[in-house]
Amino acid sequence: MGLFVAGIARSKQLLMIAAVATAAAGCQPGGLFGVGPDTADLRVPEGTLDPPGAVQTLPALPVAVPANLAGYDRDCSPGHACVFGQAWSDDVYVAGGHNGCDTRNDLLARDLQAARPREPGGCVIVEGVLDDPYTGKSIPFAKENAGVVQVDHVVALAAAWRVGAAGWDPQKRQNFANDPRNLLVVDASVNQSKSDSTADEWMPPNASYHCEFARIVVTVKVAYGLAVTAGEQAALRSALERCTPPSTVAPSPG
Repeated sequence: MGLFVAGIARSKQLLMIAAVATAAAGCQPGGLFGVGPDTADLRVPEGTLDPPGAVQTLPALPVAVPANLAGYDRDCSPGHACVFGQAWSDDVYVAGGHNGCDTRNDLLARDLQAARPREPGGCVIVEGVLDDPYTGKSIPFAKENAGVVQVDHVVALAAAWRVGAAGWDPQKRQNFANDPRNLLVVDASVNQSKSDSTADEWMPPNASYHCEFARIVVTVKVAYGLAVTAGEQAALRSALERCTPPSTVAPSPG
């Protein structure tokens, strides 16, 4: 089914907010993503909208009926479409791009406490400890047992495909797949359970992280012009009420 985008006025409002969100993220080609108080304390990527900003932005996102997955193929082996590019490519124009390190190791360095590279100044992270936002658990990480953690696309690639990404050019899709604003290192088993779910289908087991999870989703959706479903919008609104006094939450349409 095709996407339904609500009104020209709402679309213009969305574009204005997207420009603000992109500027706030400070994503420059080859740039780094440092650690600020919000990143360290609440474990959200740098550039994530604050609660009032996320509350203001959510109603401006276009509401859509998701399309099917026709054409979606992440496999990059010969004969496949590789629609989001090679996994963890450094050839991207988002924060961390073209810095000489792959995205996965960039994220391990960002999200693990006491992250240690194989050699000083090197890319490959061999140990650290994850304060997992999705479960609240502390997870020791070592290179020889790297599968205990995974890097999650908070807005899943398949979900993005269904509400706008199918129409993007290949470079934009590769940027999206490696944008640190949409990536978190998390417990592997929980990430597997999340899979391609949207916010109305899945929320982190750690309920205290629901607010931050919703903030990330809204930040990414507005930055890339992605739509939400009606159910997703309602779930995000409910999650944002966990971090924002109800009196400041915009009323639901209708």
